[in-house]
This record gives sequence, C-alpha cells and structure tokens, in this order.
Amino acid sequence: MMRRVLLGLAMVLALPTAGAAQDGLEPTHPRGNIGDWFPMDIYPPEAKRKGEQGRVVAQLSVDKTGAAVACKIVESSGSASLDARTCELALANARFVPAKDASGRPVASTYTLPAVRWELQDSPPTKLTGPWRVGAKIKIDSAGKIVSCSEQRTGPAPADVQMCAVTREMPPEFGTFARGNSTAPMTELVVESSLGIDGTPAIPMTYEADGREAIMMMIIHVDVNTDGKVSNCRVEAQSGPPITNTCTNPPGPFLPIDKPSGVRVKLVMSRPTAQ
Repeated sequence: MMRRVLLGLAMVLALPTAGAAQDGLEPTHPRGNIGDWFPMDIYPPEAKRKGEQGRVVAQLSVDKTGAAVACKIVESSGSASLDARTCELALANARFVPAKDASGRPVASTYTLPAVRWELQDSPPTKLTGPWRVGAKIKIDSAGKIVSCSEQRTGPAPADVQMCAVTREMPPEFGTFARGNSTAPMTELVVESSLGIDGTPAIPMTYEADGREAIMMMIIHVDVNTDGKVSNCRVEAQSGPPITNTCTNPPGPFLPIDKPSGVRVKLVMSRPTAQ
C-alpha cells in the first residue's frame, strides 16, 4: 500500500543531466513531469495475469523537435510486456526540450529515463494504524555517491515502507541534486515519510527542526470511510522537483474502521541549511 506511494518518488524525480552529454552540446531535458508519462493504472493485462512486476530502464532517441522517436531497453524487467509497455508509453507521452549544439541549434540526442518501477496495485486491505514515521539518514560524498544509509522507524510503520530501499531506486543524478551547492566532503540528507491520523498527535519530523531546509516535499490528505475505502484525496503541499501527483495512487484501501477518519501522508527530503 504505502510502498506504491514511496516508489513514485524514485521513478519520477525529474532531475536534470540525464540527456546525452557531448562536447559543445546542451543536453535535452523533459518538458513537464516524467511521472505523468507512466500512469500505473495502465498495467499490461498479460503481465497482470502472470503477476509480473519489475524495474525498467529505457533510453529514448529524441529528434531536433523534442519528440521521442525510438526507444531502447537498457535494463530489462524480465517481462517482455512490461518492457514493451514502458517504451510504448514513453514514445506516446514523452516531450522534451531538444538538445542544442555549440551554435544553439536544436539537434537530435538521447535521453536515459529514470527507472520505471512496475508494481501490481491490487493489494488486500490493511489495518489503518498510526501515527508512524520512517526516516533514512543518507551520507553523500563530494562526487554525489551515496556512501551510507541508516533507517529509523517510529510507531507502527508498515514493513513494506523501506526508505533506504527507496533511495536505491533513485537515478544516478540524485546524489548531485541532493548536495546542491555544498562544498563539504560529505553531505547529510534525510528522506522521511510519515502517516498521521486526524485527531492524534503527529510524530515530529526531521525537516521541521531548526537549521534544516526541505528540498522536496509532498503532503497529501485523504478521507477514510467506515468501509476502509479512501476518498477526497488532495495535495496540501508540494515543493521541489516535480513529482507525480500522489493522489493518482493514494494509500489504501484499509480494513473497515469504526468511524470515518482523515489521514495525512508526508514525504520529505531535507538537508542542513549550512554545510
């Protein structure tokens, strides 16, 4: 349930510099939100019948108008239908600002997509428990490489919420983005998620502390009805790089509850303000 929400972050952070870089060439970059190109409700029927899931990395050929004209699988999911659907959606939906040569003229290039993670969503209802928080403290060296990740769990967090696993799904450019303009040998980043239930005290989160800045934030709120079904999902806050609207895959469904309730889910990246 919650893993679907968190994996969206890994798939759709629209980080720059994934386009082909050559001498004198300004790389191509996406127009809009990459996550919107891959709606998870369009799961290939054959893969769904077989219970196939997986991670796909694809490289797109982009012409000088910014259109994706060809797709090559760089890392297969092991499922032919998932690989094919990834390329199908990318070619149908992807739009780019074209690369430019040294004279500023548009030219053809390639773009390697962040990993697209296909995960079946027909999970059984789970018990609504909370509040909880799961945070991952990450250390990133001067080259942008993640050198360590340690996880802290507070409250009855679901076992499938694994923040260090989420960071391993990030594209290679993630470390550089997370460091920002820091010149320190090592940068500390905290990636954390929490679930709060209306009417109960919220668990403090690291990004709220003095001396920290949030570089990415998504906060959503949903209503949970007595039958456990979720409705009225809305985004309360969003900042940083564009990520897909989490309300397209909200948390739930839950087991029946005694009375209607509201649930707030937060997903935040933060770092020290002075490094």
